[in-house]
Amino acid sequence: MELVNDGLVGPIAPMKLTLGIIPMFAPKKAIDKYFIEPVGIAGLNTIRSNIGGTFLASFVLLAIGCLTSAPMGLS
Repeated sequence: MELVNDGLVGPIAPMKLTLGIIPMFAPKKAIDKYFIEPVGIAGLNTIRSNIGGTFLASFVLLAIGCLTSAPMGLS
């Protein structure tokens, strides 16, 4: 069963990483991708923190679940 989980989660993790890095380091590119309109510098920082942070945190949890024997990140 663990091999099935790793096989299903493995292709998803790099996509989550990419979706987290783009808004974190280039939030203006994420504006068109997510159809949002930031208001000033605070809006760009919100894009960085909320969207980028959420996807990067989910990538970390998926990686922990795949690489360790305790798949707490997969549930």
